[in-house]
Amino acid sequence: MSKDAVGESTARPSGTSPVASTGDPNAGPRAGIVTATLTSAFAEAYRRFADRPAVLEESGKICTYAELGSRARRLAGGLAALGVRPGDRAVVLTKNRPESFVIDHALAAGGFVRVALSYRLHPREVAQIARDCDPAVAFVDGEREREVAAALAEAGLDVAVVALDEPQGPVAARYGELLAHPELASPRVDPEDLAWLPYTSGTTGEPKGVMLSHRSLLACARNLMVELPAIETDDV
Repeated sequence: MSKDAVGESTARPSGTSPVASTGDPNAGPRAGIVTATLTSAFAEAYRRFADRPAVLEESGKICTYAELGSRARRLAGGLAALGVRPGDRAVVLTKNRPESFVIDHALAAGGFVRVALSYRLHPREVAQIARDCDPAVAFVDGEREREVAAALAEAGLDVAVVALDEPQGPVAARYGELLAHPELASPRVDPEDLAWLPYTSGTTGEPKGVMLSHRSLLACARNLMVELPAIETDDV
């Protein structure tokens, strides 16, 4: 994401301050705090960098920011059709692949909470974390789908499993099917709303969810951009 898009609400003209100020209805108790969300920052990036490359797929095909935004909103619309609502948790258990990038953006677009898990977790560990965070949906790669779905069912959890590949068993939907839905109009998201819920490794105890708000994630991103050398090209 561009430095210009991070922390800047789509409601503000380009170049204005992305932090709280007097008269801002989203302003917090402290001055100089980020008021944008992942939802608005991503939407601004789709608009501002519409024709620029966003994702280079393994096939060599380039997905632009405008295309990424459209896919994200359509996937969010598909999730809404499954009954997933803003604030609901969504488990993501995939290898590094273009679809996982679209999923992350779709969760932000819909105001859903991203619960990304290590691909190496045992199905029982996935079910244990799911019992704790109570997800509405789980995105799973084909090679893990059957065992993870079985573990969730055995734990008595009602989770809609979305298959990223050819389904190996009964699933709520396929990834491609969800992309066929109309684009979802993003809901109002507050900077203090939960955005990500990663889990600790559980080395010395049970894994624990780490609650990261939209404000927190954007503040971290802005700090990194201040400390790291600027990147002026599209290639990283």
